[in-house]
Amino acid sequence: MTSQRPADKAPEPGGISWQWVPVRLDLHRQLSETTDGGVVVTGAGVDAERERILKLIREQAVPALYTMGEHNLRLMVPVHIRNEVTHVARADEDGGLSLGGELGEFMETILAFPGLEYASWQTGDGISGNPSAVGMFEASSRQVQRAVAHAGPEGWMDLASAGDRWVIVTSEHYEDLLALVDELPHRAVVLDTDGEHRAATFCPTVGDPLTLSWGPVRGAVVTYPSDSPAGALQSEIAGQEEIDVRDAARSQAVENLTEAFGLDDVGARRLAQYAADDHGRFAPESVLQLLGLSDMPAKIIDGRKAMSDQPGYERIEPQGQAMTADQGREALEAAQQMGAAARRSGWVMAAAAGAGIGAWLLRRKR
Repeated sequence: MTSQRPADKAPEPGGISWQWVPVRLDLHRQLSETTDGGVVVTGAGVDAERERILKLIREQAVPALYTMGEHNLRLMVPVHIRNEVTHVARADEDGGLSLGGELGEFMETILAFPGLEYASWQTGDGISGNPSAVGMFEASSRQVQRAVAHAGPEGWMDLASAGDRWVIVTSEHYEDLLALVDELPHRAVVLDTDGEHRAATFCPTVGDPLTLSWGPVRGAVVTYPSDSPAGALQSEIAGQEEIDVRDAARSQAVENLTEAFGLDDVGARRLAQYAADDHGRFAPESVLQLLGLSDMPAKIIDGRKAMSDQPGYERIEPQGQAMTADQGREALEAAQQMGAAARRSGWVMAAAAGAGIGAWLLRRKR
């Protein structure tokens, strides 16, 4: 058994901070000896054991999330570390949170399956509350700089060129990047990841954004009211939509992107294949290439390229000042010209309900 401490998070109301840790349970195997003295390991009672484990988690009121593999069960477990002891969270029926037992004892209890002989569990790195994100905007560096100054971000923002007419942006705080999406009335693409899930969201100048997402679909062992502490805690983790809902949304996004980018039948089939590649680390990169966009954001978010190595790199510290009146008029004229060009290009969707695209993205992640 191996264990790593998850990254710290800010305290929740009540003074308890919760971190999510992924836990993989390798389900029990039956060990039997052959006539020549060897040992054969076979799966036995896997389905029954999964059901027993989920039942036990419900009984112990741990607000965990899960996915199922062929011979394992993968959990996301909320924990709190106090005096070097890792406690699991407990939730009451109304979704209130409190400290539960020690994580190791909890795991040993749920793997005590009668009649079977071998199983193991291990934890991995904690998943950050805010995903890593990269935005790419169809604008000039000057336009992006002015928009950053007007938005007044709380942390630093990095800018670099992504070729003709496009600028790549990363930020210290996820919300600052989404505020920039709303501030700039230009086409944009936002890539984000929580380490396990990846998403690419295409933001037109008019209309709803389109998102393709990749990663496992998780279920909640117990569902709590969305406005309760436990419900809010569960909502931090991506991938909780139903499989049929996810597949329907994916199909619709492929159809809309095919129309928006004018793909032919071959391109549409390739896009559908990339969209369905749940385990493909490079699927977002392939989608960007297919749509004729720079794939640099995908390489940056995966750590294969660094922002500081890109042409035109600069860091804007969180001390920008609001634009002057002349700068505002100049930026507005440039935005209107860019918006008109974008509308002529065909990358336009049906009219949106009026909510900012950045706000829509933040709701999707939460």
